[in-house]
Amino acid sequence: IGQGLKLGRYQSQAQAHEYYGILAEETDRLKSLIDDVLDFSRLLENRQPYRQESADLVALIRESIDRCRRMHPQENLTIAFEHSENPCLVQMDRDAMGRVVLNLLDNAVKYSSPDRTRISVSLRREAGHIVLAVADEGFGIAPDEQALVFERFYRGKSAMSHHKTNGVGLGLSIVQQIVQAHHGTLTVESTEGTGSVFTIRLPGQDKT
Repeated sequence: IGQGLKLGRYQSQAQAHEYYGILAEETDRLKSLIDDVLDFSRLLENRQPYRQESADLVALIRESIDRCRRMHPQENLTIAFEHSENPCLVQMDRDAMGRVVLNLLDNAVKYSSPDRTRISVSLRREAGHIVLAVADEGFGIAPDEQALVFERFYRGKSAMSHHKTNGVGLGLSIVQQIVQAHHGTLTVESTEGTGSVFTIRLPGQDKT
């Protein structure tokens, strides 16, 4: 596609625009893969080189939602975001936490039917913690697999049976590692055929 654009081998400006969009999507996909490889390296070496500073989690989630929509323009996708405060300041590595949110959103899309891709994101303060939940109405996870989904290279039955779920099973293990590096926890609740809720709890930061 890049060579075709360089040589002017396209039939219209609309087609050229489509090609540029494909290049942008694939570049994002490649960047995500590189980030996963780097984070997996940190995971293997038990390193936590995340630069944490006060940042607005509300703004980061909105950016991740916009990016998810760009990554899945063909989906019948609805994402609702509810939050109890704006801004919501958290000590975090902004790039790393952005990968966490995007990974959870991307998984919610991949593990949902194309005609029922509805995702709910909520952010609230609870007992001194910031609680971020990403809920979908997708295929769900079998009870005997829920304890395994955070293991490296694990791919469950849903991942193996649906064409939208290409991957090697590193995403959630990296998400968990990043969350733990931020002194937080990651849990999942799921019912087969109904959907899943992934919940992150991070240490709260006093409002300023």
